[in-house]
Amino acid sequence: LFMMLASCEDPNLPFQQFPELEYGAVARLLTPVNFASAGTFTKANPAASKLTFTVDFYDEAKGKNVESFAFFVKFTDRKNAGANNKAEKNLITFNSTQFKPHPTYGTQMLDVNITYDQVLTALGLTNDIVNVGDRFEFRVVITKKDGKIFTATNTSAEFVNAPNAFGFPM
Repeated sequence: LFMMLASCEDPNLPFQQFPELEYGAVARLLTPVNFASAGTFTKANPAASKLTFTVDFYDEAKGKNVESFAFFVKFTDRKNAGANNKAEKNLITFNSTQFKPHPTYGTQMLDVNITYDQVLTALGLTNDIVNVGDRFEFRVVITKKDGKIFTATNTSAEFVNAPNAFGFPM
């Protein structure tokens, strides 16, 4: 009786195997169906001007590894050829203690309410400086509990609907 056993080494694979991959995070807009329906900023009625929407977070643990969700904003003065432009500022940061579980999906979710007054204050603007046609541009940053940071440049742009930011014209 003769038996032969052979063994060989795993070849170098041209891709990373799943356990070796890094895990990212993304925020998905739940409601409303798009940002155009999230609200508006209106110069004529700043007190009632706001953006309201709900997001949920996806990562390898259904959003439980997301530490924070931050909004940054900048202002482009289109009427006065940039005379009142404002560089990007941190607008608001939501921490994971503010998230709640989605009743159906089990993901972490967050209700977001951003007022026009919050935006003006963060940028050091007043309503009389802002004109129809000017633009507020928002950028979001997801930070995971391991310190990894995700923006539209390194994760899905589904949430922001643009390569790097989303904007609201006046």
